[in-house]
Amino acid sequence: MRAVLDANVFVSAAISTGPPHRVAQRWLEQGEFDVVACPLLIALAQAHGADFIVSGDQDLLSWLPQIPPVITPAQFEEALHAAYGR
Repeated sequence: MRAVLDANVFVSAAISTGPPHRVAQRWLEQGEFDVVACPLLIALAQAHGADFIVSGDQDLLSWLPQIPPVITPAQFEEALHAAYGR
């Protein structure tokens, strides 16, 4: 699985124990998915074949449906669980 994580996900991961933190831990400890990071999220995600853009940014989350979809860290955590268990 490949995902573009918005910078706010990494910031939240560092200061919380919620979904952003758990998603970052799975990436660091288990390498279950590839992370692509850049400010040009949509273009980057499409260029690298990302399955998702992961963000807590309400502006990104409220955009019209797009490919790849923008989902929250909690939704990505659910996708990881569905794909890899744990």
